[in-house]
Amino acid sequence: MGKIGIMHYFWDENSSGVNTVVNNNLEGLLELYPGLEPIFISDRDSDKIFPKYEKRNINLNKNFSKKLLDLTKDLEAIIIENPFRQLKEFPLAPEEYKKFTENFNGGVVYRHHDVNNKLKNVVPESSNITHVTLVNPTKKQLENEYGIKVNILKNSVICENFYENNSKKDSELRESLESKGIILPNEKIIAVPNRIVDRKNIEESLMITKMLNELSSEQYRLIVTTSIIKNEPNNIFQIKYQKNLESLARKHNIKASMGEVSEIIDDINFNVGNLYHLSDFALSTSVKEGFGYMFVEPWIANTPQIGRHIEHVVPDFHKNGLDLNHLYDDDILVDGPKYKKRIKNLDNILSDKKILYKTIDKMKIPERTEYAKKVLEQNKEAVKINYNHIKIAGELANYLKLNQYGIKVA
Repeated sequence: MGKIGIMHYFWDENSSGVNTVVNNNLEGLLELYPGLEPIFISDRDSDKIFPKYEKRNINLNKNFSKKLLDLTKDLEAIIIENPFRQLKEFPLAPEEYKKFTENFNGGVVYRHHDVNNKLKNVVPESSNITHVTLVNPTKKQLENEYGIKVNILKNSVICENFYENNSKKDSELRESLESKGIILPNEKIIAVPNRIVDRKNIEESLMITKMLNELSSEQYRLIVTTSIIKNEPNNIFQIKYQKNLESLARKHNIKASMGEVSEIIDDINFNVGNLYHLSDFALSTSVKEGFGYMFVEPWIANTPQIGRHIEHVVPDFHKNGLDLNHLYDDDILVDGPKYKKRIKNLDNILSDKKILYKTIDKMKIPERTEYAKKVLEQNKEAVKINYNHIKIAGELANYLKLNQYGIKVA
């Protein structure tokens, strides 16, 4: 039926946000266009990421636009993910992307996750190109900086299959977690389906877990799903961050599992939907989010979500029917970008019972969890209507001009 390219600097496990965005869009496109052939293009890739699809590699060095045109001559359309991100490693990439897309004979979507205001002369504009982003603040910034029209293409959530209740699989996951010692039989789960990177502010999740165990007769365990890959030299900083978290949890007897479930939740036997079903609630304490999946995903799995309000993404979710008024925005631990200072602040709070209970009173976590339960059905319905992967895939197909370039809906 036709081929579509999806291009990123590299396809690897560390780009989990990008991978989720792409996967959910792709699932929707393949339902709309069953004969579509996705081609993944990058400077380098991992065999573990999108293994069932064709991969094409190209060195993003000088004059790669000419080679890329030849590499993609059989494609009807292409999505270029975050084209201005890796400027340190690929300084010529924006200019080469511009040359390529203005000469590519098909539909093009530039999906901007980040903004770089040094690139005004290399942002392409032609009739076959559409610029998209996920949230309004980024849209406004792009339009102000570059003077281009930018469309919002919202987060896409697979509302069927992936999040459906499956009591057999859910039970099997629970049994697997217990057999491996990741959780104990009497423990309830707080899910943080995130990578353990410092901007996710995992230390605040540790504090909330401690609070709930202090306030309740239940025993809660925090499960953060994904560790940083240890054999990657660029990940040394984040590996140190995880070790600091683990040390803090041990010191204050906070029940937490950091990344151990990543080998179990493999999307073959179990997925994050099964973890949501087993969890009392999902928790997001990030101080910065590009995608904000944690604000929409849990609801569709019947799991209340609580955590930190992030001004960059939450207002967009409010506009699309989600009630997130229970999220907190207190600066409890956040004190600049340095995680060591945040961990030190948390250590001080946990070391003094008076300060801890004063913080508990201020954050009102039990009240927030109750509110989240009350708005569960409303938020689930809002996700189904506004973030359904089929709906968003249809919008993406229009931006790619698939029908115009000969690819027809089934």
